Amino acid sequence: MKWLGLVVVALVMPVDALAQAGGPLSQYTTHVVATHYLRGESYETHHYFKPLREGVLQGLVFRETAEGAGLIEVEWAIGSGEYEALPDWQKAYWHPLAPAVDAGRVRLPDLAPAEEREMLQTVRGLYAQTINLAGLDGALPIGLEGIALATHLTHAELIRALRSGM
Repeated sequence: MKWLGLVVVALVMPVDALAQAGGPLSQYTTHVVATHYLRGESYETHHYFKPLREGVLQGLVFRETAEGAGLIEVEWAIGSGEYEALPDWQKAYWHPLAPAVDAGRVRLPDLAPAEEREMLQTVRGLYAQTINLAGLDGALPIGLEGIALATHLTHAELIRALRSGM
């Protein structure tokens, strides 16, 4: 798939010492900055993605890039083929990334402007599922009620989507 090839190109570019550390974390090198929305609050997040298999990416999500920043979310991104193959009941848990890209709420700060524009066109065609692990202020998880879908939509966009049946 074209988008996976672009992600692989981004993965070979060193982001920071994480890429040189070895172990499972060393492959989470594609840095994406995006606005998330959860529990009435929008917030900037820093994702570090790696490919899991053809058409599937997994990302670790943080509120900041500072050393010692805590993991707050895990996100999966899939291509349209994988999304279309999902049972209908599962599709409700995934959100398209196109609205966030179109609204300028997704960036790839480690890429040159031309590379970023090309990669954003790929990201635009993906669907994501984000699971919040620690609330918004470093709170401990509180079970299923605290593990929520975080979307890239604003509150108003989310309400419109829910009312329209998504």
